[in-house]
This record gives sequence, structure tokens and C-alpha cells, in this order.
Amino acid sequence: MSPEALGTIILGLSTLAGLIYSLSKLVSEPINKLDKSVSAFTAQVEILGKNISKIEDDVKAQEAHDQESHARMWTKHNEHDSRLNEHEKRIGYLENRKEK
Repeated sequence: MSPEALGTIILGLSTLAGLIYSLSKLVSEPINKLDKSVSAFTAQVEILGKNISKIEDDVKAQEAHDQESHARMWTKHNEHDSRLNEHEKRIGYLENRKEK
């Protein structure tokens, strides 16, 4: 094999190696950035999931408290309604008694 052919082969192989290295660098950098972005996104989604769970628990606790409060209010309302009906009966009785 002639020295020129050998030099051409070595030059071609080194150019090919440089091209492969450049392409791998060109492709690997965006992939690494994408991987970091996906990792950060995954972490944010996990945090959001925890926050949503906490909010759901808080809402459930508030709903339970509201149900208890409403039950107490309706009980008191019914007591007042009964007392008002009794007063109305007494007033009606007194008015009818005076008319006779």
C-alpha cells in the first residue's frame, strides 16, 4: 500500500472519528438538557400531587366541620320554630278567650 493511500485512509478515519464525536456531542447535549427538564418537571408534579392531596384533606375536614355546624344550626332553628309555634298558640288562645 502506498504512503499516500495510507495517509488518505488515516485522514479519512480521523475525519470520520471527529464527525462521530461532533454528532454525539451535538445530540447528547439536548438530550441531557431534556433529561434535566423532565426530572425537574417530575419533581414539580410530585410536589403538586402532595399539595393537591393536602388540599383535598383540608376540604374534607372543612366539609365535616360545616356539616356539624349546619346540624347544630338546624337543631337550634327547629327549637326556635317550636317555641314560636307554642307562642302563636298561646296568643291565639288568649285572643279567643278575650273575645268571649
